[in-house]
Amino acid sequence: MHQVLNFSMDFSGIILCLLGLMQVHVGVKMERRTAQYFSQFFLLLLLFALSNLGGQLMRGQSGPFIRAALYLTNYLEFALPALLAYLVSVYLLTLMDSERKYHAILLVDRFMIFVHITLLTLSQFNGMYYVIDPNNIYHRNSLYPVSYLMVAVMIVIDLYLMVAERSKLTGRERIAFWIYFLVPPVAMALQLRYYGINFVVYSTIIAALTMYVFILSSQTERYIRQQEENIQLKMDIMLSQIQPHFLYNSLTVIQYLCRIDPPLAEKTIKKFAKYLRGNMDSIVQERPIPFEKELQHTKIYLELEQLRFQEALQVAYDIQCTDFTIPTLTLQPLAENAVRHGIRGSIQERGTVTISSRDCGDHYAVSVSDDGSGFDPEIMPNDGRSHIGLSNVRVRLERLANGKLVIDSKLGQGTTVTILLPKP
Repeated sequence: MHQVLNFSMDFSGIILCLLGLMQVHVGVKMERRTAQYFSQFFLLLLLFALSNLGGQLMRGQSGPFIRAALYLTNYLEFALPALLAYLVSVYLLTLMDSERKYHAILLVDRFMIFVHITLLTLSQFNGMYYVIDPNNIYHRNSLYPVSYLMVAVMIVIDLYLMVAERSKLTGRERIAFWIYFLVPPVAMALQLRYYGINFVVYSTIIAALTMYVFILSSQTERYIRQQEENIQLKMDIMLSQIQPHFLYNSLTVIQYLCRIDPPLAEKTIKKFAKYLRGNMDSIVQERPIPFEKELQHTKIYLELEQLRFQEALQVAYDIQCTDFTIPTLTLQPLAENAVRHGIRGSIQERGTVTISSRDCGDHYAVSVSDDGSGFDPEIMPNDGRSHIGLSNVRVRLERLANGKLVIDSKLGQGTTVTILLPKP
């Protein structure tokens, strides 16, 4: 009866692990670090279930190779719970310890794993955890409960840390970890009490899948909320750029060109329409776009401003690479700030805006520089639109591309704003 129950739990556990791996790789979009974590977690669980099943199938079978394989599967079955507990610790700290305040706990966990593996290895020779008799039958020994000790200590440490820093986790994330920290230990206690039934393997798989569902639910909700916020951020940027005076000045330039240079006026109208259409299209664009497309949108903006300011505004380009993507409406707001504050805000009210891009090995760098008056980077320009533009660009870079916005400005020397985009 026990054997049938164990086989059923092992087979269903293997199927659940495979389904979990499939869901991680082809299912709903989730954070990359979470996908990597659960991919590794389900792989270890799959190996855990296969080891248990292999031990079940080989026990009582004859032959030297069977005996060696039986020792290997039992070794893996006892070793993997510590590795799984360590993986849970890593993910917990990833979620709630961005400042690496508690990362010394991982050193403690590694020491626990070292002790666990050392004792397990010794057990293969002295049989303190279990023995395999000449008939290849597995038997527990007197110190079998000690095999759970290090894993239990790791779980208790994580449980204490989660309770102490629970405010850094979402409600669903707390439920997910509570399930994982409680279900497998209960299964350990049951397995100590009822010999012959493999509660630990199956309960760990069920707890992991439940944990995955709750965390996926939490991240899906956060993803939807961030998408809504991203749309609002893009709306804010777009509205901050299509301000009345920019529209009025552009139309005034076009009206003037209609009298003195109709062909140029026609070209300018086309550019102006393309600029407006680019801003509108960006609202529904969720993913980063090719850098060339964002650069082209920025060039159209600067060409319209050059028609207005004539020789007072010079534009230079130093584009060394373009084969990467960038979130929409991130380069153009920086160019707009360079014109408004760098050039028009200078004493001479004239100058040069330079746009450059470089491949820096592990990341791409896109810079917008001006030779204007500059400012103190600690004190943002006293302009609501500029503050919204820069802060929104920074937030969207972090969310959509894991990028950064770096501002380098000196009074009287100009400003350089650089977008840093890590490579995939």
